[in-house]
Amino acid sequence: MSCDNEVTTRKPIGSWTVTETSSSTSVSESGSTDTFTVVLATRVPDGNIVIDLSSSDTGEITVSPSSITFSSDNYTTARTVTVTGINDDFDDGDITSTITISFNDTQSSDESYEALADKTISATTTDDDTLGITITETNGITAPVESTTDTLDITLASKPLADVTLSITSSDTTEITLSPSSLTFSSGNYTTAQRVTLTAVQDALIDGDMNPTVTFSVSSTVDAGYAALANEVFTATVYDSLLTQDVNEIALGETQSCYVDNDASKTMYCWGGDNCDGDSGCTGSIVPNGVANDNNTLVPIAVGVDNVTSLSISQHLTCALLGDKSVQCWGINQRGSLGTSAGQLLDGSQVYEAYGLGVGSQHGLVTLDNGTMLGWGYGGFGQLGEGGTAWATNRIAYPDIDNVSQISGGNYFSCALMRDKTIKCWGKNGNGQVGDGTTTNVTSPTKVSGLSNMSKVAAGGNHACALADNGTVWCWGRGDGGKLGNGADSNSSTPVQVSGITTATDVSASDLVSCALLSDRTVNCWGSNADGQLGNGSTGGSSNVPVAVSSLTSVAKVASGFKHNCAIRTDNTVWCWGDNTKGQLGDNSTTDRNIPVQVVGF
Repeated sequence: MSCDNEVTTRKPIGSWTVTETSSSTSVSESGSTDTFTVVLATRVPDGNIVIDLSSSDTGEITVSPSSITFSSDNYTTARTVTVTGINDDFDDGDITSTITISFNDTQSSDESYEALADKTISATTTDDDTLGITITETNGITAPVESTTDTLDITLASKPLADVTLSITSSDTTEITLSPSSLTFSSGNYTTAQRVTLTAVQDALIDGDMNPTVTFSVSSTVDAGYAALANEVFTATVYDSLLTQDVNEIALGETQSCYVDNDASKTMYCWGGDNCDGDSGCTGSIVPNGVANDNNTLVPIAVGVDNVTSLSISQHLTCALLGDKSVQCWGINQRGSLGTSAGQLLDGSQVYEAYGLGVGSQHGLVTLDNGTMLGWGYGGFGQLGEGGTAWATNRIAYPDIDNVSQISGGNYFSCALMRDKTIKCWGKNGNGQVGDGTTTNVTSPTKVSGLSNMSKVAAGGNHACALADNGTVWCWGRGDGGKLGNGADSNSSTPVQVSGITTATDVSASDLVSCALLSDRTVNCWGSNADGQLGNGSTGGSSNVPVAVSSLTSVAKVASGFKHNCAIRTDNTVWCWGDNTKGQLGDNSTTDRNIPVQVVGF
């Protein structure tokens, strides 16, 4: 009898290894990654083995690939799995998720591997979101002058779990008001900026610049995190417009500077050259000491003129509008530029009161309270605006214009800001300084192309610049040496925007250089720098884009002369820079200065 013994040999159970590359798996919401490896061990699989990988929270982490296939050829080769952090935009703290690694029974061909238990890895996602209110100053600085506005853009720093309503309040509504008074953000619009308008209140007080605060507080939400958020407080600066208006007057000529002291008598002081260069046509007290023809004065002295309300100087002509509405002029008396025979204008006996003054090279203009103008002097290029080229040496000129708000005279041309906030110019136009798109002389006031919502015009030698309500500056006319400030050195017969200036509150222009006062009370200038008149610490060349004047803050007014500039600070000190050949900087020297120096005595 024989027995056949049947022996069954069992295959060993498969095994596998999961190894975290960094000993623990951690990622951040910025999209960083970490890895781990998976490999089979013990024995060759009977067929393909498919392993699935999944995340317990794909809002925090993802894994790639989502499955791995091992075969008899590669089962000992470790396969790398990448874990990536996901930004959920919620401030929910660090989150630990679970990655499950399991055998796919349906697609695998070896039951001994399929029977193995799942493995898991814990992965931590580091939260980079922070609850908060983000305030963006739309103009880079929030500092409106009284009666003007500025804006802030508001967003939430992280996604809310529910709608969040912010309440917006002013610490002092007599200085600044806000609109709207509340904003609501949702999970769908929390990154979309909502704008708040700040209006600086004209309080009719000379109380200096103020710093009211704007408080943003969460007033309504069921999001516990945002409900507990601390208030966000923003500090604005409101510039006192009356302080600016009450600051002294200043005007510059070719080599002369004059200043009206803000005392009870409104006394006028001048320093520098006599502007006549030895010309026999000089008349009256052109130089500060009353002696004509190149008697330079290096420090300010009184010129015997008081009660000055407005002051304007050109290359050869200085005029002052007095409190009794009369006009006094001195300087070169060619072609009727002093207006001495136009007694009706100069003795204050005209029917309408004069309130504004502008002079050009050999002509003068005043604005009247009915919005019209009167003029005198040379009109050979049509700069008197009467429709012809007649001079006004023994008469008053009546420019063909009304609704005038402010005027400025240039080198044989004139410009006016109209009450509708447009600008008109007329006169010499060889470089396009009339701004009408031509280079033909214009004898009647003509609208400057493309300008609206303007607040000031300044006529230079052969170019002009204008200040817009939105803080931009536009120039036109002669452009060599960077006079137009737009990055080019060519003429333009229509306005071009000065580069980089969006917060200007004042503008000045002369033959070679122009300057803008910014809302933060600093000054930028552009144009020639042959004598340091850009004020940035360098001398030579030119700049066709604005550069910041060095070490000059708290400025209330700026004025430009032929090759020098001056500024009045809010403390009524006077600072000048540039050409000083005739002592026009007032620092008791004739040394050119490429940074501002204080005028002696002021």
